[in-house]
Amino acid sequence: MKLLFLLLQFILAAGQSFGQDSSNYSFLEPVINKMHKLVLLKSSPNKIIYSDGFPHDNFFENRVASILKRKKISGITKETEANCLFLSKAEKRLVKDYIKSTESRKLPDNLFSNSECINSDTLNSILKDDKRGWQYFREKYSASYFHILKPFFFRNNSLCLSYIIVITSLHDFEDRLIFYKKKNGKWEEWIVALEGIT
Repeated sequence: MKLLFLLLQFILAAGQSFGQDSSNYSFLEPVINKMHKLVLLKSSPNKIIYSDGFPHDNFFENRVASILKRKKISGITKETEANCLFLSKAEKRLVKDYIKSTESRKLPDNLFSNSECINSDTLNSILKDDKRGWQYFREKYSASYFHILKPFFFRNNSLCLSYIIVITSLHDFEDRLIFYKKKNGKWEEWIVALEGIT
């Protein structure tokens, strides 16, 4: 009985420390700017465009799930390779549930300087239009657009998970799964767990 009581206390405490939200996502701006500069075209406006909703896409959800299957999540970049994280089963389940939730997919406008949020329906209608398509998008908006998963804050707001995708054409994208850690009141990139280009 005592074990059951302790287990219930742990679950209640864990529930209070997961998924905490922050209205300021400026800590994501350096990685967004870095990814944007890599795909910038001279003929396109220099503006960061992001969609108002993260797509429900099994491919991207599976990429995140592949990282969560690991017992130990380590950094894969030179700057973060010394860092590692062990997530509990409960934390992994909460992250998976969060990624599938609608709460994780809606972002406000003007997240960053020099940025614009585009409605997902508008974006899809432009890109699927035979007359407008990517050429029109690149001339009017930017050389690329971002899908940004709303950051997931956990462990009493001391860690944060972010998944960012930059789309550069119908079949080309770059993505990053990043764990941030709060140090001295500021979010710092702690573990880049996934970094891919196709």
